[in-house]
Amino acid sequence: MLSKFLERLIGLVGLISLLGYSYQILSSWIYKPIAINWFAEIAVYSLTWAMFLSWSEIVRTDGHIRADFFVSKVGLGMRHRFELVNSMVGVAFSLLMVWYGWRLTYDAWAWDDRSASGLAFPLWIYYSAAPIAALLMLWRYVERLVALFAGPQSVLKSTA
Repeated sequence: MLSKFLERLIGLVGLISLLGYSYQILSSWIYKPIAINWFAEIAVYSLTWAMFLSWSEIVRTDGHIRADFFVSKVGLGMRHRFELVNSMVGVAFSLLMVWYGWRLTYDAWAWDDRSASGLAFPLWIYYSAAPIAALLMLWRYVERLVALFAGPQSVLKSTA
């Protein structure tokens, strides 16, 4: 359910950004007074959010780049160990991103950091993508670890 929601949200953000950029470009060529000068900034923030939110789906679908050539040459038991280590490193990275992202977001909120443009967008909203995405990614890595502890067949792909 969360996966479908995230996929639709990411697609919607991309579509709105594409349409907004198109409007901004065309309106600035055709008639400048109706152009939205600040939309590019919002699009960058929203596309960054979409990219960050996609992290957990990449973990869920096992889409991260990895050294498959080497791993495919070892037996199932060793691949299982590699996946366990990989998932534990993913958990550690996710925890680090939650902690660092939270600190960055909190500091931006406490100092009332805003973008330098005329929009003066509150940067804590932009920065909060990191800890939220890292929490979602952490959840996916924990799911993966639970499945790996249930047995190698439950997670490992066939690389034959």
